[in-house]
Amino acid sequence: ANAYFNYGSYYWLKADFPKALDNIYKALHISENQDDKTGIATANNRLGSIYAEFKNYKLALTCYNKALQTSTEINDRKSIATYLNNIGDVYLRMKEYQKALSYFDKAIKMNAYENVSYKSGINYTNIGTVYQKQNKTTKAIDAFEKANQILVDQKDNFAIAFLNASWATTYLFNNNYEKCIEKNEVALIAANISGDKELITSITQSLGYAQFKSGSIINN
Repeated sequence: ANAYFNYGSYYWLKADFPKALDNIYKALHISENQDDKTGIATANNRLGSIYAEFKNYKLALTCYNKALQTSTEINDRKSIATYLNNIGDVYLRMKEYQKALSYFDKAIKMNAYENVSYKSGINYTNIGTVYQKQNKTTKAIDAFEKANQILVDQKDNFAIAFLNASWATTYLFNNNYEKCIEKNEVALIAANISGDKELITSITQSLGYAQFKSGSIINN
């Protein structure tokens, strides 16, 4: 099962989703035959991530909920928090914001219960994004500040980059180009360290647009 899961994860990162699905389902079937609850939950979580990328949110929710249910059965609280966040992320993508907030809040409480609140940085980042989408700027910035307090001492550069890029977008929506540039510059440093090319490209484009709008770049 582990070999198939690793192959599936490899193909997922390579964006070869058919091969990723094929291998993850093979891992899932083996885990089910062995009654390996952890393997079942892990495979379903990965399937949820793949379907979310496909924008097949119904299947993504089905798989994430199976992962959540299985982890609940074995009382794997640390994984439960991850799966709660992932379900919230799908609802965020579906623009079902109240459901998204509910799941992110549950993830934060689970992390606190397990004394691993340092893992809640991504939860607060996602909460900020929900409020950003709702044009609730004050609440968005408050959530981003909470995320920053948690992530500032962490070495997860992808999470730091994602947070500051989301924060920058909030300022962009409010035409605060100076703050947008500031947060994008922080995001770009972290993104470059993380090596995530897609994130680097996105942040670079956002930074360039903010600089253009602010007059930092002269349009010749």
